[in-house]
Amino acid sequence: DKAPQKAFIEIKRFFDELDDSVLLFLINISSIEWIINKTKPIKTIKKNVGDCIEITNSKLGTSTWWINNKEVVVDKQSITISVAFSYDKEKKELGNNTKGKVSIFFPAKKETSNLKFHIDAPFASSVARDSIIDSAENNEILAKIAQLCAESVHKIKELGLLKMSLFEILPNKDDNLAAFYKPIYIALKEEFESPKNELIPVEKKNLFSSLENCLYVSRQVIDTFSNTGD
Repeated sequence: DKAPQKAFIEIKRFFDELDDSVLLFLINISSIEWIINKTKPIKTIKKNVGDCIEITNSKLGTSTWWINNKEVVVDKQSITISVAFSYDKEKKELGNNTKGKVSIFFPAKKETSNLKFHIDAPFASSVARDSIIDSAENNEILAKIAQLCAESVHKIKELGLLKMSLFEILPNKDDNLAAFYKPIYIALKEEFESPKNELIPVEKKNLFSSLENCLYVSRQVIDTFSNTGD
């Protein structure tokens, strides 16, 4: 049995660590509210706003997300996989300030993807559900997510969000992705560099002849403005 005080501390820590990502991939739950020690209630609410989802946390403020879900079959079972990109309502573009999380419905706290967007799937996990285990099933799920990421780019284009800012979000060879997550980078790279897809803004001189060129130019521009004084 766990001492009541220790249990209270652990539960409080759990709720203190909750952010907007806790509701992102929960289909049947749109709000969570909790009260600790008779303090002011903290509430997180999710609602659909056009093509995006808006999440308001009474403590952290409001964030907006574009999410793409897909039903896939893995090991003869139908599962739902998802990707979520932060959306900047003022700039009307996908945001690049996200530290990507890996969720198994809820975020897996000890799993690090080094992506700049969130992914979710019913991965096989540790008992604590805080990390993903090494398994053939998980490799197959990740391959499906990589395919979904590639497909998502076309929807992003249809929404008018295929801008240079997107290339700040996409993974590149210098992002130190773990081997498990590299299929996402490979799938995106192949999707962008396929001539039939017309995803890279090619100029007359083929300045952006590859995804890596787009990533390089985009980050050079960002660095230039970041290092410019007032």
